[in-house]
Amino acid sequence: ALESSESKLKISEATRENLEIQLEELKSTLEQSQSDYQEKLSCFTKDLKHAGAIEQELSYQITTVAKRNEALRVRLAKEEKTRKELEEENASNTGELGALQEELVHSVDERKTLGVKLGRIE
Repeated sequence: ALESSESKLKISEATRENLEIQLEELKSTLEQSQSDYQEKLSCFTKDLKHAGAIEQELSYQITTVAKRNEALRVRLAKEEKTRKELEEENASNTGELGALQEELVHSVDERKTLGVKLGRIE
């Protein structure tokens, strides 16, 4: 009975030693897992901050471009108004030019007629 108890005691000690080794391995694995998790969490946090910075920069650029587009719309509207005014002025000048050309033709005709009459008088 004593030998059986001693044998059981040796088996229990071996089992306890084996369990202690397994416990140490589990502790090591847990520490490594926690370290890996902390590293991944740190990388994720950095990526998140970087993404936030990119988002802010893009938002600023969008706002800037929208303001420039609005300024260009206003400028284009003014230039369109100026273009219409210039077209109207051009049309008016073209009409006036036509009338002046007709007057010139009429004046030249009158001069010729007067020249002919003058030639007859002489």
